[in-house]
Amino acid sequence: MKKFNLILVVLSIVLLLFAACNQKVTPEPAAKQPAAEQPVAEQPAAETLDPNRELNIFAVQHAECSWDSFWCTVQDSSA
Repeated sequence: MKKFNLILVVLSIVLLLFAACNQKVTPEPAAKQPAAEQPVAEQPAAETLDPNRELNIFAVQHAECSWDSFWCTVQDSSA
């Protein structure tokens, strides 16, 4: 029975790899509008981000300090 299960698992993996590697993607032709009718997309202004800005990190504690010592460190550092 174990040999049958092993063969079944190996066969399943081989079939999944075969199916994943043989995907054929056919791009759909896009309908082109005449140049006069194409809407002009507005480019958003490029934002310059400050690499030294303040970063807020939120830690959500779903356990008690008495359950796991890791949460004691988290609780002490956030207070």
